[in-house]
Amino acid sequence: MTPLAFFVLVYLATLMLVSWAVVRTHPAWSYWAFCFAAAAATVLTVRMPERGRWKIGLAAPPLVALRELGGGIVFAAALLWAIDAVITSSTDLRHLRNDGFPWRELAVVFIPAVLHEELLFRGYVYQKLRRATGWFAIPFLALVFAALHGGNAGVTRLALANIFVAGILLALCYDRYRRLWFPIGLHLGWNVISGPLLGYNVSGYASRTTVFRTISSGPPSITGGVFGVEGSAVTLGIMAAAVAALGASNMMRRPRVSTAGIESKEPQ
Repeated sequence: MTPLAFFVLVYLATLMLVSWAVVRTHPAWSYWAFCFAAAAATVLTVRMPERGRWKIGLAAPPLVALRELGGGIVFAAALLWAIDAVITSSTDLRHLRNDGFPWRELAVVFIPAVLHEELLFRGYVYQKLRRATGWFAIPFLALVFAALHGGNAGVTRLALANIFVAGILLALCYDRYRRLWFPIGLHLGWNVISGPLLGYNVSGYASRTTVFRTISSGPPSITGGVFGVEGSAVTLGIMAAAVAALGASNMMRRPRVSTAGIESKEPQ
């Protein structure tokens, strides 16, 4: 059995078992079942088929991890500031004060969802395919990443295009740092700032409470509609520019591929 097949089997088996247990006891924590399944598949695959020789990109000095996590959050804030500025200046969408930050949803929805998706799409599977297939792994897994959002509320072709580009952006962020902390920060910052803070839906998911709420009467192709800011053409343009800039920067760094994960000279 190949390591990738082993990963998939462990992920699915763990997900079925843990989901069954969680749904019967604490259904509100179901997002953690997905996270646990991805973590179990990662740990067991690295320990058994890979014999401990694969570096996932979580091991780092605490200050380095915090710096990259914070850098991802700041990057997400900068992207969303630009996107929101264009949307609010070109439509009647406005942000009004709402009832507060959803701390419980942060713990049971946003954090586990981000950890699950990053472990699954920028963790071992991505790294293994990246080593085996080169650049093909980036659009391929970005396409799978987008397809898994195809059943979300308010999804459109434009929204799926945005999720696809987001998958490419997150993969390039991993490639740049060879660690998962920056893409985790970017992903978490994007979801929390756009949803619980600004009041947009997040890939069709509406938080029960938000710091601000959006009042919108503009075209959904600009405001994002029910899907949220990820359904906006503005988002597509700005994220595509970020992908182009980061991709060009990564190419100039000339990363090298090792025999134990994708590694390059570590950033100082």
